[in-house]
Amino acid sequence: MEGVNDFPAEGAIQLGGESKAAKFEKTDAHQLEELVNIDLNFSEGFFKVYLATPAVFENGWLPKWIDEETLEGKFEGVKLKLIACAIGRSIPIGGWDMAKNRPKPREGRCQPARFTTSN
Repeated sequence: MEGVNDFPAEGAIQLGGESKAAKFEKTDAHQLEELVNIDLNFSEGFFKVYLATPAVFENGWLPKWIDEETLEGKFEGVKLKLIACAIGRSIPIGGWDMAKNRPKPREGRCQPARFTTSN
């Protein structure tokens, strides 16, 4: 971990304003390389996008690379058309200002985890 001395190789920590428990372990960046270089097979013509964590899009619920009128777009060289989307209510982006001991101003909204879109 860059900038942190004597950090253990694994353990448990508390994260976020709600102090949720999380387990961590140091890994090599190489372990994620297979996910980055995955060869996707679109022979069926359909795929699903699942957000495991909240996400911020410039156009609210719609990624900026999808046209609002045609619902068509291109991402990383893949042409697609949005045919279905199941979304929940957007959630506010904020947090706690530890120095001022008060809530931070809301800085917009993001799509909740479990947002799903299909091609």
